[in-house]
Amino acid sequence: MNLRTVQLASRYYYTYFPPEQSEFVELVRRYTPEEKEPFYHQFEKNLEEIIKLAEERGVTVVIGTVAYCYLLPPLLPPLETVGFDFPGQIEQASDDMLAQWYEKDPHHAWILYALGKRAALRGDGTTAKPLLEDAFLYDSRPHRADSRINAIIRDVATRHAIPLADVHGAIGAVAPLGIPGSELFNDHCHLNETGRDILQEVFAAAIAQRLQQKGAQANTP
Repeated sequence: MNLRTVQLASRYYYTYFPPEQSEFVELVRRYTPEEKEPFYHQFEKNLEEIIKLAEERGVTVVIGTVAYCYLLPPLLPPLETVGFDFPGQIEQASDDMLAQWYEKDPHHAWILYALGKRAALRGDGTTAKPLLEDAFLYDSRPHRADSRINAIIRDVATRHAIPLADVHGAIGAVAPLGIPGSELFNDHCHLNETGRDILQEVFAAAIAQRLQQKGAQANTP
């Protein structure tokens, strides 16, 4: 999928499923960063409750970060733009024009994605990775995990002193420039066979660590 694909998909949505038609509002609804905050809080609350229920029943718990593909664009445009409606204009823009647009709106998911992808194509992973991560963080129609979700997972694992299967980190460690793409994913969030092998190895190590902890606790006088 490229920016042109997203452009066509967006036009399809708004042509055939107008937002003013109530039955299609959720299909095309876009969320501001402020509107997304309750979702993050609820995700953390749900994770805490799941761990609590498991521990109360003596179930061994291991949690893992969520890997996602960096090289597929955000799905829908933000509610506010800087003078364009579809990503074709971003894809065709010069580097200087992109920089000007970024100055006007540094939280525009498509601009962040375009800047990050261009940096990746130049082989500059240090610049590309944070730009792409921010693109998904500010995606107004989230359809994959993001850095905030993984930060919550890491914090919860630390608070409960349980092993973390850092799948996101392991996938990034083997990806070119640290930027996972089609070599590890079938689409925006589903790992291919190579990616799944990594996930299995990371979880196996975390489970073994957890079992060792429980064994040590059981042997403590």
